[in-house]
Amino acid sequence: MLKLFKNSITLLMRLLVFVLCGGVFFLLMGQKYFFLLRLSRTAAVTAVSFGIVYLLMTRVYGGYDIGVRKSKPIIFSLSLTLLFADLVAHLMFCIMNVTVVHFGHFVYEYPGRLLLIYVLQVAIVIVAAYAGNGLYFRINPPQHCLIITDRGENAADLVKKVGRFKKQYRIEGIAYYDQEDITALIDGCDAVFLYNLEPVKRSRIVSYCYQNWKVIYYSIEPEDVVSLGSQRLLFDDKSMICASSRELTFEQRILKRLMDIIVSAVGLVIASPIMLVTALATGLANLIFFPNIRLLGASGIVFAMILLSSITITEEHTIPLSFILVAAIYIGQQAYQGLFTADNISQMAHIVGGMIGSVLGFVMNKYKMSRYERGSHG
Repeated sequence: MLKLFKNSITLLMRLLVFVLCGGVFFLLMGQKYFFLLRLSRTAAVTAVSFGIVYLLMTRVYGGYDIGVRKSKPIIFSLSLTLLFADLVAHLMFCIMNVTVVHFGHFVYEYPGRLLLIYVLQVAIVIVAAYAGNGLYFRINPPQHCLIITDRGENAADLVKKVGRFKKQYRIEGIAYYDQEDITALIDGCDAVFLYNLEPVKRSRIVSYCYQNWKVIYYSIEPEDVVSLGSQRLLFDDKSMICASSRELTFEQRILKRLMDIIVSAVGLVIASPIMLVTALATGLANLIFFPNIRLLGASGIVFAMILLSSITITEEHTIPLSFILVAAIYIGQQAYQGLFTADNISQMAHIVGGMIGSVLGFVMNKYKMSRYERGSHG
């Protein structure tokens, strides 16, 4: 019976987690400032700030995805989400108190109480993650899945990776798309994985699964990318998909090539010291921690540039808020993926690149400020 209302139950549990975590913040802070528990401008601004940051961070790190992810990734992602939501909501609360309470002076209100709030919220998330997944999988047994592939393809790697999610999926077997009894095998399953099948070969199977209410999982091919980027058009009562491809003119190609060469050359000259330091640091870290693995860590340079650009002009012995937010979002995401995502991407190179960009940014900023001070006093 409960299975019929699984979507409603999941939505209610997500709302419950949000309300409980937000309620802890307002109840504990409201003990010191009663207007947080009443209809007031400060309460409204704080609540809106908490809600917006919570929703945005769940887009970055993931939310209360019971039934989709395991409990530990849910706990980690929601803990990061609540950290940012609490910090921003608390900051907005302190800013509102500048005029309401402290008459023009900024006071960072009760950081110890904020820490207690966060600890209680994490405890709520831990209980909710395990209880939510436990309830979800009690209501929803694992899907009986069939893997369909082409002859000559080895689906063992997919079986291994999907097999890690035993509570969600149960692999019943592997079949080839051109088997005579393929429709009978599909009828006996809840979901179908189409592994490395070209769109032409999988179209018949996709159509059959759709008509018979089967869940379909398939890897994206180039043809799918074209369809995703297309525009839907209506010709009277006929619906069509328009995938336009516009080629550059001869003059545009020449101009584009010249701009590519000039801009790339200037950027390469300016960024070469940062690229060299990042490459050396990444290579050294790989040699120490992963001596038997070849590392392509060029993307670490991108992270170095991102962190470097986030360091705006600041006073001495202070850290800009832009740097804290960018570092937490980008480096935090890489740390999360490195711990909980099994792929061939070197998160270590990204983290090392971000650290190099941070150090170089502060060094360059300090040199710029000291030169400015010498010029102003001279």
